[in-house]
Amino acid sequence: MTSLLLIISFLIHIIILIAIFQLVKQIQQVKQFKDKETETMMLQFLNEIKAENKQLQEQLVRKQNQTGNDQLHNELIKTSATQQTKSDDEISELVGTDLQMTDLVEGKQEQMELSMEGKVLQLNEEGYSIEEIAEKLTCGKTEVELILNLQQKLKLNT
Repeated sequence: MTSLLLIISFLIHIIILIAIFQLVKQIQQVKQFKDKETETMMLQFLNEIKAENKQLQEQLVRKQNQTGNDQLHNELIKTSATQQTKSDDEISELVGTDLQMTDLVEGKQEQMELSMEGKVLQLNEEGYSIEEIAEKLTCGKTEVELILNLQQKLKLNT
């Protein structure tokens, strides 16, 4: 009788160990999927930031061509070199801050328009819902959710 109980006990232990092993494998797969998803979102966001920087550089070049100001061109080159050397961590820190920038051009102060991400984050901080933000900025709710989720993941990682 005792040997029968020992055999049953060993079988139950083996079944439990197999179940635990399977659960650990599933957890690892979920973590890998989330890491890939986060990486994809970060790359997409980084590409958007690069495109925005390129557009800003083109605007500055056009402004420089209109005014003939060589000093502004030098600032553009310095800004371009600085932006290209920033790491992803520095970029993610910039996303969380207020993205309004000002430049001094010939003694006058010009304000740059906030990026789409900056506007979304600012409206979210002011307490607007996702639907209200999407309606105000005339963009999709999915895009607003993506930006907010990305920002939330960035805060969790830092």
